[in-house]
Amino acid sequence: MKICFPIRDLNGKEFTSVDEVMSLINSEAHGTWLLGANGLWHGGIHISDITQPFSALNKDAHNNSDPIPLQFMADGTVVAYRVNDFYQTAPYCGKPLRFSTSFVLVKSVCQPDPEKNASWLEFYSLYMHLAAVEDYPKSPCYKVSSGHNGISVRKYIRGNYGVPETESSPQYSAAYNAPAAVARVVVNDGDQFVVSRTGRFYVTRSRETKLLPFGLSRLLKDGKLSKEQYWITLDAGYVERDGEMYDLMPGWMNQAVAKGVFNSVINTDGSEIWKVSAGSPVGFMGLNEVPGVGQLVEQERFVHLEVISTDSKMPAFLSNPASVTTGGKLIRTIAGKKMHLRNGETNPPTFTASEVALASGALVSRESTSPVKDAAEKWWFKVSDNGWMPQADIEEIEQYDLLKQGFYPLEEDSDGDIMHTFMEGWVSEAFGQVADLTQKHNSGPLSARVPEYYRTMMGKLDENKDGRISADEIRRALSRRDPQVRNIIDRLVIKHHSEWIGGPSEERWKGFYKILDKLSIPYCTKWQSGHEWMSQVAAFKDGKPIWHMHPVTFLNALKKNKEKLIIFPLKVKPKNDLLNEWKRYYWAASLSDPNASQAIFGRARSGGQRRHAARDLYTAPLTEVVAVCDGVIRNITHYYYGTWQITVEHKTKDGRHFYVRYGEVDPRSIVVRAEQLVKQGDVLAKTGLMINPNTGRHPDIIPGQTVYMLHFEYYPTYNAVYPPNNTSDEPYRRRIDLRDPLEILKEGYKNTFELTQSTDSRIDISLLNLSDDGKDFIKGWEGFNPNAYNDSEGYCTIGYGHLIARNKCEDINLSTEFRNGIDEGRANELFEIRLPRYVSSLKNSVAVNLYQHEFDALVCLLFNLGSLTKAPNLRAKLNSGDYIGASNEFLDITNGGTSGLVSRRNSERNLFLRGVYDSSH
Repeated sequence: MKICFPIRDLNGKEFTSVDEVMSLINSEAHGTWLLGANGLWHGGIHISDITQPFSALNKDAHNNSDPIPLQFMADGTVVAYRVNDFYQTAPYCGKPLRFSTSFVLVKSVCQPDPEKNASWLEFYSLYMHLAAVEDYPKSPCYKVSSGHNGISVRKYIRGNYGVPETESSPQYSAAYNAPAAVARVVVNDGDQFVVSRTGRFYVTRSRETKLLPFGLSRLLKDGKLSKEQYWITLDAGYVERDGEMYDLMPGWMNQAVAKGVFNSVINTDGSEIWKVSAGSPVGFMGLNEVPGVGQLVEQERFVHLEVISTDSKMPAFLSNPASVTTGGKLIRTIAGKKMHLRNGETNPPTFTASEVALASGALVSRESTSPVKDAAEKWWFKVSDNGWMPQADIEEIEQYDLLKQGFYPLEEDSDGDIMHTFMEGWVSEAFGQVADLTQKHNSGPLSARVPEYYRTMMGKLDENKDGRISADEIRRALSRRDPQVRNIIDRLVIKHHSEWIGGPSEERWKGFYKILDKLSIPYCTKWQSGHEWMSQVAAFKDGKPIWHMHPVTFLNALKKNKEKLIIFPLKVKPKNDLLNEWKRYYWAASLSDPNASQAIFGRARSGGQRRHAARDLYTAPLTEVVAVCDGVIRNITHYYYGTWQITVEHKTKDGRHFYVRYGEVDPRSIVVRAEQLVKQGDVLAKTGLMINPNTGRHPDIIPGQTVYMLHFEYYPTYNAVYPPNNTSDEPYRRRIDLRDPLEILKEGYKNTFELTQSTDSRIDISLLNLSDDGKDFIKGWEGFNPNAYNDSEGYCTIGYGHLIARNKCEDINLSTEFRNGIDEGRANELFEIRLPRYVSSLKNSVAVNLYQHEFDALVCLLFNLGSLTKAPNLRAKLNSGDYIGASNEFLDITNGGTSGLVSRRNSERNLFLRGVYDSSH
């Protein structure tokens, strides 16, 4: 079963980690898991237009942005829904306030082992407060006129909409030329398409350039719209109008609207037409108008998400009763355990204990820790950039053993009265039971871990240290959203009465209405009655308590690890990596970089007669070379100076088709043969040593060093003829579709060596360093200036904000180095020299753990600010664990609202909160 996050990022792309999603959800103003804004039980989460503005429709949705619908979280079947044609209303002080009762309920079954029924769990995903039909704009349909064929469709690039509508008589600009045609995609006589917005572009025909109308379109076939968008001509000579449709409306909702029944709960027949897949559109956020302070009215758009279950196999499901071992595996690290350093790249590896201990435990995927065995056949796991842990100091956990991951079932023991949820203290009592039970049922050196979570939380909740937890202490702790408390709360699986069953006249709601502001009673009565649905759906109509799970945290635990489409061709980092001994010969350097050695693609070779056709990865002797993805061995031949090459035709699961030549391998180590199928990660050979047959010596690649290497050559254009060893084509003397393999190597590097952290795994700050993305982010804001200039404070600066002197440039004598400017390579070098100062300053100022993106945002801030002593409020909130409060302090460091700093601080805050590396400005 496929599972995905309910939202996409602001560019419409899938989030890459649960951390990015949770940072958004935890920054929502209301509707958090377990405790609502009213201080009462809340069994779901809210996502609003504050954090996801493009998931809320408006009257001009297409023209203001590209709308990004919410998406289904799991594969399943729509079993019930309610669709508002127009928003419902409820009275408040003589005003009709609008609200949405639209929802869709999806039934899913998780089957860790299809052959073992005991491993299954039936659950439902609820998407409440969806946009009403009245919000959806109708878009015009077009079809290609009779007799016209082969009309090109043009590429759509997000944000490029042609000449602005405000320019009624625009002057020609190449920036507004029509986008390039999409290869092999055309529309013909009778083909239909739906236009979401129009744009004007310049097209040159018969040497005459004209400004012509185009439509941003999706192709329509058999009533279904294509996912891809294209620009298609709207020239009346080629196309004609053909009705209209709701092109933004999701498929399930189109079916519901076609039935013509609105504002009522509908149970579906569960047939094939109601099946939905994870990632397909749910719809958009609905409008809700609510009573504000006094008689004011507040307006907001949000969606309420729940994951619920009536399955009797819960809570046994959490303990992996069928002992399923086919899912992913996780590693739990333990606070206080000492880390080890790996001694070079010896084989088998050896390790030396360090004095650095983990400040807190973390839960990460096993594969992200690059497991290796030592000479004693014991496993070691990489838990940071340089830190390793032995198997004895970690715990390995199966994916479906959720109990060991901290998920724990709790059952409400009250009578269902909504006012008893927290006031009767059942939550705090239950936490005490958890600690007692786990202490009794666990044994061995790791037994204290599970109750330790709950003891930690109990200590944080008990503000007055009287040994008891009051309802007010719980409310305050959850409102503060302390990350350690949240990590535990989000893993609770709670059996509780739902707010969607029964109405305001029921006994359990009477206490709530007694204390409610009398002005709000008519509104709340109508609102609550309008939202009730469970009594009309068979699985829930008995009104008994049901299991509630955190929609993101719980489903993410069931999610299969994303397939690594490409891996690195080596199992270990090359010796010419940035942090390794030959970093001056960095394999991923650009041509302008001072580290642009002979290892770099495009470097001059043979006295300038040709250019280097690959990226060279320098290694220890005879390091294993592996296939970056599945493929077929097409060619094995002699290569340079006694080494050989293996050409592999590769095809990824996302449809990429290309050739890679694994060159300069040791011929005696080759373990594959021509036409053999290979799988991702299969060993092909080992890195080779070149010996010049004329001299009998190893080439002088690195002075005084013996260099084994892999020569990685890449041909992304697939055709039936695999690459020959040599051609006469200049400058590479390779066939013309040769390309720099940097991007594919970077993709593989990230998938092979970078750790994927889980929600509760902020990292000890002492183990963090600025990431490559963080460096690019800072450089994007600093900008590259080859000549000396005065910065905003009047200090002489050059390159990427490198400080020359705390004086104006015109008041000092520039050194010879800077007098005539510098190139980008030297600017990069100066940037790296300056960077450790800010990294060290941050580590000396901050005592809490951080995510990588939080660390990167703070380094960027210091690069501009100098020191966190200039931001005392941010520092204080951060060190108190108030990450959200600290993020808001970025916006107060702008020198009184200087426009450039306002933009930079907003971008830094966005990175800190959401992990979005966007330095465009």
